[in-house]
Amino acid sequence: GQIVVIDATPQGNETFSNDAMQAQLDAWANTPAGEGDFGFGYQLPDRFKTEWLVIPSSSITTSAKQSPEFSTKEQRKFWRRNENDPRFPEVGSTTDIPEIVQNAYLETLTAQKRTEISRSAAEHLRNPRRGFNQQDGFIDLPDDWDAHQISYESLATTLQSEFSIALPEFGSISTWASTADASATPVIGTIVAVNQGERAVPFETLVDSAKEFAANGTFRIQERVSSPVIEDTSGDLVLFRLTETDAARAPHTLAEVQSQVEYDLGRIASWKKLQADASSIEQSARENGLLSSSVEYNTEVNAPRPVSLIETGIPSILSPTDRRPLMANAIGQQLALGAQIKNMATSIPSLEQNDRDLIQSIMDRADTLPLDVPIAALPVDKRIFVTESNENMALVLVRFTGTTPASTELAQEFVATTATAPALLPMLLSFDELGGLAEISNTFSFDALAERHNFERGNATVATEETEVN
Repeated sequence: GQIVVIDATPQGNETFSNDAMQAQLDAWANTPAGEGDFGFGYQLPDRFKTEWLVIPSSSITTSAKQSPEFSTKEQRKFWRRNENDPRFPEVGSTTDIPEIVQNAYLETLTAQKRTEISRSAAEHLRNPRRGFNQQDGFIDLPDDWDAHQISYESLATTLQSEFSIALPEFGSISTWASTADASATPVIGTIVAVNQGERAVPFETLVDSAKEFAANGTFRIQERVSSPVIEDTSGDLVLFRLTETDAARAPHTLAEVQSQVEYDLGRIASWKKLQADASSIEQSARENGLLSSSVEYNTEVNAPRPVSLIETGIPSILSPTDRRPLMANAIGQQLALGAQIKNMATSIPSLEQNDRDLIQSIMDRADTLPLDVPIAALPVDKRIFVTESNENMALVLVRFTGTTPASTELAQEFVATTATAPALLPMLLSFDELGGLAEISNTFSFDALAERHNFERGNATVATEETEVN
């Protein structure tokens, strides 16, 4: 069918009392954004401010090329040392040093320079904190640490002088950014570290690993302490320092989240009005069509699409025999990924959250339609109706364009077991009752088994009793 979603959008001119706003905040203060009913949630996420220093790979290459080590004499030595390299011509076959040899040597020299700069930067940063105690990979900083740590601006000047490179690029952000949005940080947000373990590590993961965000010290990131020297995939050297952090918490005051609270209260008010106007909206759609309603409420008419309580994406035009293995495979893949039956209903593109109850209400309405009368011949009140997506605070206008009842053959296919696929209906029922793959796995976890059998761990060391014989 065709669908028009009318969201409860705030009018923008509402005013709410402080008591109303505070009550709304108190109800969802400890809920992360989007995770409460109707998407409510005002818990502030992990946030940070940062500064950085970047030494571009091109700057290191330029320094290497201009250094005494890149002399013709050193290039010839490199050529002779690598005379067996299949890329290189035979030594002495030409009076000029081949370009491929020059480039290979420059690449090697650049890598050496990069290592030297990295070691020097790490040493300069480490010196002020020598002798400090560490716990779980993090440094215990003294109260006067800010007065002793080296600034990135100072380090940039030192490295420029020491290695004859262009002045490293310094930058910072003074506004709060959430760790989830770390990749949007200017300049360094998209870096990927290739020298922090066996796997490449994106900037967002490094920030997430900070001590202040209850991390385990894997990458040793903490507030007011420079990161290790990071080598990016492009060969750039990068340093960053979290200048401030603010771990996830409930807002201290209404002012911190007032705009979002006002927006949500506006949604509630708009939703109540939409519910009150549902009958007139439905009648207008029947008289003037869905397009007219979509224009009035600044939304769109979705293209006709089938809806089902279990969406497989398999065309209904196929025969039951052909559909069954394809449906079983599609459902099996979803179950393997941890999906639950209740979350497999068709998703409506314009709705933020999947709403099984909405799909059920549409299916219930479709079940009342006669099978022997074409949809186009039915009265308009049978074809067009309004229903609610309470979870999304939205009215949904529906126009039936056709129905595809399940056939007896498909039902038989659902309960049949083949050599390549299990009986589909029993599989769905078992997963539905047990709560999905994760719950089935948890049924046989150590904790679950221990609880069922009243098992308790004893002491690892058993005392030996000494018996005295007279």
